[in-house]
Amino acid sequence: MKKYYFRQPYVAFFLYLCNLDKSQSGNAVRLPSTTDMKIGVIIAMDIEYRQMRDALGGDRGRLGNNEIVLWQCGIGKVNAAVGTMRLVDTHHPEAIVSTGLAGGIDTAMRVMDVLAATQSVYHDVDCGTGLGCDYGQVQGLPARFDAGRQLIDHALNVPLAEGERLMTGLICTGDQFITDRERLNDIKRHFPDGLACDMESAAIAQTCHLLGIPFLSLRVISDTPGRTDNHQQQWEDFLASMCDQSFRFVKKFLETL
Repeated sequence: MKKYYFRQPYVAFFLYLCNLDKSQSGNAVRLPSTTDMKIGVIIAMDIEYRQMRDALGGDRGRLGNNEIVLWQCGIGKVNAAVGTMRLVDTHHPEAIVSTGLAGGIDTAMRVMDVLAATQSVYHDVDCGTGLGCDYGQVQGLPARFDAGRQLIDHALNVPLAEGERLMTGLICTGDQFITDRERLNDIKRHFPDGLACDMESAAIAQTCHLLGIPFLSLRVISDTPGRTDNHQQQWEDFLASMCDQSFRFVKKFLETL
């Protein structure tokens, strides 16, 4: 019989989560009253990670007054949650920022827009109204996870480069790369205020909510299935031509936080 071994910190972490009061609001947690923080930046894909590492000048260092730790979690909700746990266990950040790419599902979104997600929600979770849950809500947790208010406020005050656009609103997360128009319409039916889709943000937001860590998802729009039917080509073109400018806003946000 195969034996499984678990590192002690993860056992303690699991027991901690089991005893959390899940009604507590992670959004009430404020940033430390200091200008010298450790900020975890979590990212999913190899190409996103390399691009962000190049923009930051490494996977660990200082930007402005803060220490920055870049962490790759892998694609999808489970990888995102486990990656967030590992980041917290290893580096103990005082705030977490998720960055990378997202697909714009609203007609207002354009390629290269930056979305500062004020809320995150699951578009592929349905616990049923019989349990008193909204669509997308995990029982016992908020229907949507709010971003840290101070992080959002800071994002709104970062100077924009010429032609750069910052959007704020809802990001919808699920273990799907949205290519089907019917599926996109279904997401918009449940979440008409949804601006973009990704595969990690809500899972990271949930983990940060449970741990009481301020969180913000900052996503660069790579394709716009909400505006055009050629979004697959948009996605491929974006990956082929990704440049430092893609993550300029994220770097400036971290430098000035």
